[in-house]
Amino acid sequence: MRMPPKTSPESVPKPVRWVASSKEDLSAFPNDIKTRVGGALWDAQIGLTAWLKSR
Repeated sequence: MRMPPKTSPESVPKPVRWVASSKEDLSAFPNDIKTRVGGALWDAQIGLTAWLKSR
């Protein structure tokens, strides 16, 4: 399991802005996918750069 990165007490995550049914759509995915997407959203909220796996 991936642990969230350490952030300073002054760091406040930016809010997620759900558009249309995106939150409900995500909730319909399997748990492992929701966990990965949730981790990516958290990284974005705290300002980390996204990375892509090569195929």
